[in-house]
Amino acid sequence: NKNRYAQGYANNKKEAKRLAAVKAMESLLGLIQGSVVYDDSGAAVPSDASGGGRPTVVASAPLPPRSPLNPTDSEELDTEPNECDELAKLSRDAVDELRVVLPQVVYPIMSNVYAAVLCFKSDQGQSEVVSIGIGNGCTHNELLNPNDGRTLFDLSAIVIARRSLFRFLYRELRRYASPETRFQSIFERRPPEAELLSLRENVRFDLYTNVCPMGDANRHEISDIDLPLTTAERDLMDSGELRPNMDAGRGKLTYKVFGNDVSDSSGADSPPRCMSDSDKLLRWNVLGIQGSILSVFIQPIYWHSITVGSQYNHGEMARALCCRADEIVGRIPLPFRLSCPLMGRNTHCSKVEVPLNPRLSINWGIGDTSAEVVDPDGGKRHISSPIQMPHSSA
Repeated sequence: NKNRYAQGYANNKKEAKRLAAVKAMESLLGLIQGSVVYDDSGAAVPSDASGGGRPTVVASAPLPPRSPLNPTDSEELDTEPNECDELAKLSRDAVDELRVVLPQVVYPIMSNVYAAVLCFKSDQGQSEVVSIGIGNGCTHNELLNPNDGRTLFDLSAIVIARRSLFRFLYRELRRYASPETRFQSIFERRPPEAELLSLRENVRFDLYTNVCPMGDANRHEISDIDLPLTTAERDLMDSGELRPNMDAGRGKLTYKVFGNDVSDSSGADSPPRCMSDSDKLLRWNVLGIQGSILSVFIQPIYWHSITVGSQYNHGEMARALCCRADEIVGRIPLPFRLSCPLMGRNTHCSKVEVPLNPRLSINWGIGDTSAEVVDPDGGKRHISSPIQMPHSSA
């Protein structure tokens, strides 16, 4: 087929059709008036000046800039759904279902940043969302009570989703403790004489977040991201190749106070700060996601993959989440290790405007009767929250 078809790429079918129609009309006008013509890749090219004496006009609009770590604009776009798209859809659907059951007063003032933990079991051949975290930033420092350990300080979606995951892991641990349900648990003793339980070989955990983790992972130009996925990018994600960006000035630890990353250091007189999302993900890629209490009973659990829905840059993510810890690999005691999960993004990204200040945070785990709503002003349960988790959770 030698016919040329205008192509449009967008976050939804309606917008993609509109862009394709615009390009088709511009191409048709270009054939008639010597205006802009688009080639098979969708790039603007000069029209043929030899037919009928039509002048050659080159489109003056510059192409959007790309990160040097990302493929060039001349490469083929990958429009086929990938595993990242499937994880994104499962997460988005689960969040939408959760929003429906929340009180109406919560929806307008809740955060639009969310993360989900998905459990994949190869014998079932599908992933299941087991925990959801919605939120951004951290509790206002002036409202913190240093003597109250029930206060949630870090309200970012990734951290809240992991906290909700703990409840799922505790239930699975109790299931293993009972002889009647032991073989239904995700844990097993491998080998039989092992002191610690291990995750079954057919089970893995994937993390999805709709925005790039705050901190070292998002130190890139916004204009270099959220472009359609190319075949080269897809190959890079599928192969698990890291290719980190190790430019000078990157890789430092960052802290945040009430909303945004603010500093690379924390002095003795500075207000309370918590590690950025990027630094916590790096720590979990060494120590595991199970936390200190569960480490007494089980082997470390590591992410199989981390998928980002917006503002993704492969080189920055690879450096921030694992490669900047290469120097300590030889000093990590067993059973811990440096894990480098698969990293990727959606075929088409949707821009997410992260609120400047924290909004209501939501946490939910599979098996919970409902979700808990946490107020960033104080880090405690919001008055509209359907349920309240045990004090250890909030």
